[in-house]
Amino acid sequence: MKQTFRFVATFVVVIALGSAAVGVTVAALVPAGRQLAFDTTAFGSIAPDLDPLATRSAVYWSDGRPMTELFNVEDRDPVPLADVPQSLRDAVLAIEDRDFFDHEGVDWRGTGRALLRDIEGDSARQGGSTITQQLVKVLVFPDAERTIDQKVREAVMAFRLEEDYTKQEILERYLNAVYFGSGAYGVKAAAERYFDKQLDALTVAEAALLAGVIRSPEGLNPITEPERAADRRDQVLDAMVETGKLGRSEARVAKRAPMPTKVHNNAKYAPDSYFLAAMIDHLTEQDTPAARSLGPDTETRRARLYRGGLRITTTLDPAMQAQGELAVRTILPPDTPITGALVALDNANGQVRAMVGGIDYSVSKYNLATQGARQAGSSFKTFVLATALEAGYSPDDTILGSSTCAFPKPLATTPPDPYVINAHGGGVMTLRTAISESINCAFARLIISLGPGSAGPARVVETARRLGITESELAPVTSLALGTSGVTPMEMASAYSTIAADGTRHAPEYVQTITDAEGNVLYRAQRAGKVVMAPQIARELTEMLTGPVRNGTASSALSGLGRPAAGKTGTTDRNVDAWFVGYTAQLTASVWIGNPGCGDNANPACSMTPHIGGAAFGGKFPAQIWGAFMTAALAGQPPVAFVSPDRRLLPTGQYVDEYGRTVVPIVPSTTTTTVDEVTTTTRRPRPTTTTTIPPTTVPPTTIPPTTTTVPPPPTTTTVAGP
Repeated sequence: MKQTFRFVATFVVVIALGSAAVGVTVAALVPAGRQLAFDTTAFGSIAPDLDPLATRSAVYWSDGRPMTELFNVEDRDPVPLADVPQSLRDAVLAIEDRDFFDHEGVDWRGTGRALLRDIEGDSARQGGSTITQQLVKVLVFPDAERTIDQKVREAVMAFRLEEDYTKQEILERYLNAVYFGSGAYGVKAAAERYFDKQLDALTVAEAALLAGVIRSPEGLNPITEPERAADRRDQVLDAMVETGKLGRSEARVAKRAPMPTKVHNNAKYAPDSYFLAAMIDHLTEQDTPAARSLGPDTETRRARLYRGGLRITTTLDPAMQAQGELAVRTILPPDTPITGALVALDNANGQVRAMVGGIDYSVSKYNLATQGARQAGSSFKTFVLATALEAGYSPDDTILGSSTCAFPKPLATTPPDPYVINAHGGGVMTLRTAISESINCAFARLIISLGPGSAGPARVVETARRLGITESELAPVTSLALGTSGVTPMEMASAYSTIAADGTRHAPEYVQTITDAEGNVLYRAQRAGKVVMAPQIARELTEMLTGPVRNGTASSALSGLGRPAAGKTGTTDRNVDAWFVGYTAQLTASVWIGNPGCGDNANPACSMTPHIGGAAFGGKFPAQIWGAFMTAALAGQPPVAFVSPDRRLLPTGQYVDEYGRTVVPIVPSTTTTTVDEVTTTTRRPRPTTTTTIPPTTVPPTTIPPTTTTVPPPPTTTTVAGP
């Protein structure tokens, strides 16, 4: 086969060099060339299939408006030939292949001239390839060396292509396939890139400029080589005059048109927002239904996303997104290292309505909303409370909420021994009050009451996982009750949204629909979720979580909200992290603020206090951001009341301490009772050295004599604020 090519090519060159009538002589080779194309086994069975071209994908806001476009190397948006203006078609044919509609794929005279110039070494004047041959090169041999053998191969393949496709199909594919420089592939992307126009708005001068660029996309680039590009454009205009497609006066006017001066980037090679980056990860890296609709593995999914011409309608609400960004930007003090993150989810389906992953994506690509796992502080107490309610505890249970408490091993797992907490609090209170006022000692006792050592914390971990804390590592230690494990704003929003949805979990969803280039629906988000908590328990939780908003730690920041809301503040040691996570009946949002470059809660230098002129409690800036966002996001929507729990099902209030839950007087026991089909250990026996509280005695507010209160080391003390 190779020898055949060499023979044909050599024969053409010899004839070309030995005859002054090179065109006529080469033309005589047409029958032989055609016969070679059909008789040679290697090519007789091969015609390049016009497979779909790599095509950028379009991304839309939730309301259907365009958001952005995605491509990988080849920014292309193919169009039918009918959508290409006649002036652009005429310009391309005039300069690239005047006899396109007359030849059979190869212009033998032009090929002979090109071969002759190859021998002469005149590389600057190479030419002669038809549009069909150029298309073969682009589609089949994009990286092949430009040798005589290769040109014969392309000529043979061009014959085969013209047998299988019409001239219109070949021209359409050519106009959509060729490279125009500046990252633009195809005429539509080129019109956008150089002129910021749709095809039907191009002038004759602009059409001629694009046609001229094809020969050398970078060498004739009008942005970097304006003079050379202008000369080439004028050559195209003259060619259009010669072919009768343009009048001389029109050409003179077109030659005076200004050159473009900048590149317009309509499509994006890389994500340009926190949401878009998270969505791409959701569709390619994670094991989600939407990702599986694009293929079985990351490589397949990414190829389809960036080259498959998909149409992706996201869940992101443009108004809510703008409101979230505005709230974070305007409420946080300027010119400090403190930044914030916000995630808002639709409670009905888990769809992401807003995502603020930082102040500016162009400055930092690190997404604090989905990647920034930071200590949750007291906002994690909700999961301790949820675990207790599922275990049969009552919102009316009472517990000692002293300002100082200490728990020796094996009751507590967090070192040192004993685990000591110094915080605000005091006296015996209901669990409703404990969550409303965010009393640390009360919640340390509560998590220990669920099981000594790691047993109680492990139950809380299971609850948090079930509700939506699915990725971050959660340590089953006593201090978990005070939020010492890192979580992301996305996880917190998802978990709280599960509570807001009556215990039905919807995994966070970034995409509403995905269709392919032909309009076939590949994916459609489903509304149904999974029930992971009894509605009665979720409603009890919601009722209790209205306390921090109405009269608790967030009340001052949210006093003007004007609609039912529930939520919880969170502040970690030394004001390193501050949170507010809350919800209305329709929408859940989590807000975190802190220094993204410094998250060590044991390091005083990481504190936000010096940067904001005071304590950064969750009830301050985070709650203010949450309130501003919710007010704007839900404007125009009527307030919706939460569904109240069935009070007939509420357990009778009892007293809770670190040994369990019991009716006073305390009767040590290891029996279990069933409450709403949940088996609950009601009481663990105290050590024999411990005195049982008499029936009429109020639980003591002091630490038992057997326990010594010592100031805990910075690395082991958890003093989480409200």
